[in-house]
Amino acid sequence: MTPAHLRRMGYLLAVFLGALLFACSSSEPPDDAVHVVHTKGEVGPIMARYLDRAIDKAEDTSARLVVIELDTPGGLSTSMEEIVKRILEADVPIAVYVTPPGGKAASAGTLIAMAAHIAAMAPNTRIGAASAVNADGSDIEGALGRKIENDAVALIRALAEERGR
Repeated sequence: MTPAHLRRMGYLLAVFLGALLFACSSSEPPDDAVHVVHTKGEVGPIMARYLDRAIDKAEDTSARLVVIELDTPGGLSTSMEEIVKRILEADVPIAVYVTPPGGKAASAGTLIAMAAHIAAMAPNTRIGAASAVNADGSDIEGALGRKIENDAVALIRALAEERGR
């Protein structure tokens, strides 16, 4: 092979690889894909918007499933309720996977997991401690505390019945 022939083959190979990379670089998942959404940290307005957009995108692309990887100590009840409502209204099945090992779905995270069609946990993770507290972590006293607790119990019961748990 001559040097010119080798150069020509090199150019053709480069063009082919470039075209292949371009074709594979689509940022849109294919229809019927499984979308995996990573969440870590406190449940709040940012997480609620992020999950709403992720579920919207999954619905728009006819995804087969959305997997929410969840690791949270809990957070705002208002944001948790938005997320729970969005999961319940979703046109695509939602799975919540508590991960990584050592992670948790505590407090508001427990209710988010309960709302999902599928709830699963990685080894050495935990779920629970779903009681409302003040922003400083102190107990909510008196009638207000009882009302909030009863509301949370009613929501957990309704979600368990909805999902056959």
